[in-house]
Amino acid sequence: MGLAVNPRRGEVIINKSTMSAFIGTNFELLLRNSNRTTVIITGIATEMGVESTARDALNRGFIPVVVTDAVSSSDKESHERSLANMSKIAITLTSEELRKTWITKE
Repeated sequence: MGLAVNPRRGEVIINKSTMSAFIGTNFELLLRNSNRTTVIITGIATEMGVESTARDALNRGFIPVVVTDAVSSSDKESHERSLANMSKIAITLTSEELRKTWITKE
């Protein structure tokens, strides 16, 4: 069972209107101003929005992390091909691996 992803009170929500979370938003500015270097990516349309955001993150000097069981697509072949592509440019792991490796208890 994967992690539920919900914003906490006070967290910034970025609405995107293109395939990449970086295009037409202040996402990069927020990351840089908070000294973030890693972008954890989840979402729908693996072969579109997820992969576009991962590629843009890498191109802008961030470390993209794609959570493989927290992305999806209506096209299974495209989804699997996109995950294979991203495994070459990003860290790919499951939500359980993310929890064990990256998330600390507060």
